[in-house]
Amino acid sequence: MSVGPSVNLLEMFFERMPMVIAILDRDLRFLRYNTTCVDFTRIYAPDTADRLMHGASYFDVYPGTEKEVLPLFEKTLAGENVQQEAVTLKTAGMYSYWDLVMMPIYEGGQIVGILYVSSDATDRVSALKALERTLTEYKHSQEELQHAYQTLEQRVDERTRQLTILLELSYNMTSTIELEPQLGLILDQLASVVEYDGASIFRLEGDILTVVAYRGPIPQEIALNLQYPLDFARANKAVIESHSPLVISDTHSNTPMARAFQATAGEQLNTTFGYIRSWMGVPLIVRDQVIGMLSLDSPTPNYYTPSHSKLALAFANQVAAAIENARLYENLRSMSERYRSLHQFNDRILQSAGVGIYAVDEHLRITSWNRKIEEMSGISADEALGRNLFALLPGLETEGFAVRLRRVLEVGAPEKLRLAHRNLMGELRFQKRRLAPLKEGERTTGVLVIVEDVTEFKRLLEQTVQSEKLAEVGRLSAGIAHEINNPLAVLSYAAQLLLREDLSADQKELAERIDSEVDRLKALTGGLLTFSSSRETRKRAVNLNEVLADVLRLVRYEFSRRSITLHEEWGAIPLLLADPNKLKQVFINLTINAAQAMKRGGTLTVKTERAAGGELVATVSDTGPGIPPAVRRQLFTPFFSTKREGEGTGLGLYICRTIVVEHGGRIEVESQEGEGCTFRAVLPPLEVPAT
Repeated sequence: MSVGPSVNLLEMFFERMPMVIAILDRDLRFLRYNTTCVDFTRIYAPDTADRLMHGASYFDVYPGTEKEVLPLFEKTLAGENVQQEAVTLKTAGMYSYWDLVMMPIYEGGQIVGILYVSSDATDRVSALKALERTLTEYKHSQEELQHAYQTLEQRVDERTRQLTILLELSYNMTSTIELEPQLGLILDQLASVVEYDGASIFRLEGDILTVVAYRGPIPQEIALNLQYPLDFARANKAVIESHSPLVISDTHSNTPMARAFQATAGEQLNTTFGYIRSWMGVPLIVRDQVIGMLSLDSPTPNYYTPSHSKLALAFANQVAAAIENARLYENLRSMSERYRSLHQFNDRILQSAGVGIYAVDEHLRITSWNRKIEEMSGISADEALGRNLFALLPGLETEGFAVRLRRVLEVGAPEKLRLAHRNLMGELRFQKRRLAPLKEGERTTGVLVIVEDVTEFKRLLEQTVQSEKLAEVGRLSAGIAHEINNPLAVLSYAAQLLLREDLSADQKELAERIDSEVDRLKALTGGLLTFSSSRETRKRAVNLNEVLADVLRLVRYEFSRRSITLHEEWGAIPLLLADPNKLKQVFINLTINAAQAMKRGGTLTVKTERAAGGELVATVSDTGPGIPPAVRRQLFTPFFSTKREGEGTGLGLYICRTIVVEHGGRIEVESQEGEGCTFRAVLPPLEVPAT
C-alpha cells in the first residue's frame, strides 16, 4: 500500500534529524526510515539490526516489544496522535527508554500509515533514576532536580511541537501547486515556531531581490513586489553569497553589520523600519543554488539567536522547494502551451494544404492524415490513423511504392516517384509522391509522404496529344481518300466503257463486279472525307439510318477481325436535325466499345425505331459480359476508364453524352452482369413546319 507523495517531502526534512524517524504502513512494515534509526537499531538491537530494511515488520526488527508498543500502534491506526514518554523496551537483553510520538498519515481521507518519531530517553531516564536515588540521600536538592526535569520536559514538548508544525506544513504543501497560497501558509506556520513582527520571502532573479510573500505591519500592497538590488543591502548580499543564515541581534548596536543595516534603512530607520531591533536572514537553496532569501524581524533587541536560524532554515527549505516547484510547473505549463499552439498551427497548415499529406512511423503505422488525402483516398482520418499503411491500401505494395518507402526508412534519404494508383473507389489516378524522412537526431523514426494528383493535367495533356494525332490522321485520311478516288474514277470509267461493248456473259459479270466494288470503295472514301472534315457543329436534315450505315461501313473490318456477327434492324424513321459527323463520332464510339467488350465472338445488334412519343431511338446492343453497377454509375464521368493505362482516355462516353445532349437528346444504358449491354441514343425528330 502506498502512503502517497508526502513521503518524499518528509524524507527531505527529517533525514538528518537527531532522532529516530520512520514511516510504517498499516501492517507495521517499514516504508522509510532515517539514518538515526539505523544507528540506534545497531546499538540497542544488534542481534536483529540486519533485519531493518524496506518492508520489514517492526516486531521482527524489535522482537519482545509487542506488549509496550502494539497498543500505541493500535491507537494511532484508530486516528489518535500518540505521545508516550519513557517507554521501556527490552531488546537483545538490553533495557532502553524512549520518548515516542506516533501520528496517523492520511491519503485521500484514509489512514494509510504511521509517522513514528522516537528519541532516546535512556540517559534521561537513567539520570532521573539517579536523581531519585540522590533525593533519598540528599533531600535538600529536590527542588533543583525538579527544575531540571521540567526544563528537559519543556525542551521535549517544544521539539515535539516544532516537529508537528513541520509535519502539518509538509502535508499542506502537497494539497496545492499554487505558489502564493503555499508561501503565505509557510509564513503563517513559521510564526508559531519563530515569532516575528515582519517576515518577507524574496525571490532572486539575476542581481535583484523581489518580495513575493509578506506578513507584517507594512501594507501588503506596498510590500509585495518591492525590489532591491543585491548591492543595495549588505546584509542581504551577505546571506546570498555565504549560503548561510545571518543574525543581527541588535540593529542599533555598533557592530559592522548593524551599521550597514542602519545605512541601508537611511531615513526609514525612524519611520517604516523604525520598529526593527533584531533581524535574521536565511538563504533559500535548491541544489546548491541560492534562489532567494527569507528575512524575519522583531522589535525586541537581541531576540534572534543562532538557534532561531536553525529552525528558520527548516522552513526556508520548504520555501525553496515551493518556489522551485512553482518555477518548474510554470515552465512546464508554458512549454505545454507553446507546444499546443505550435501543434494547432502545424495542423492548420497540414489540413489547408492543397496536396495530400500523411505520415507513417517506423512500423508503417499511419500517424497523420490530412483532409486532401481523405478526398483522394476516400478514407477518413478516423479510419486511417493507427492503421498499417499497406493493410489499409494493399495496392501500394504492387505499385512499387512500398520498396521506396522502406528504403527511406532504412537509408534516411528523401525519394520521389510517379505512379498510377487505383483508389478504393476504382478510379485510376496518376500521382507524384515525395517521401521525406522524419528524424530524431540521426535516427529515422518515420516518413512524411506528400501526394500530388496530376491525373487531370496528364489526361488533358494526353487528350491534347491524341486530338492532334486524330487531326493528323484525319488530314492523312483525306489525302489518301483523294489519292484513291483518282484511280477509282479511271477504273469506274473503264468499267462503264467495257459494259458498252459486246461481252460474253462471264466478261460482263466481271465488269459489273468491278463497277460495283469501285462504287463501294468510293462510298468508303467519301465517308472518310466527310468524317475528317471540320468538327464545327453544322446541323442539317439527316437520315439516321444513313448515318449508321456509314458508320458500319467504317468499322465493319473491326467486327470481322473479332469474329463478331452484325445484326441490323432499320426502322422507318423521319429525318432529324443534326450534325452527321458528330453523330458518327457517337456511334463509332458505341460500336467499337461494344466490340472491345465482347473481345472475340458474339453478336452486335444495331437497331433504329421511332418511339411511342415520336422520338428517334438508335440502339446498340452486345452480348458481352455486361457492366457492374458500381462502374455503371460512373460511365459518363470524365476520365473514368476501366481499361488498362494507355488503352483509353476515359473521355469517350463523356463526349458521346455531350454530343447527344447538344442535339436535344439523351443516352440510356441497360446492363446486367453476364447478360450484355444496351446503349440507346434517343433524339428528337425534325419538326417540319405545317403548310
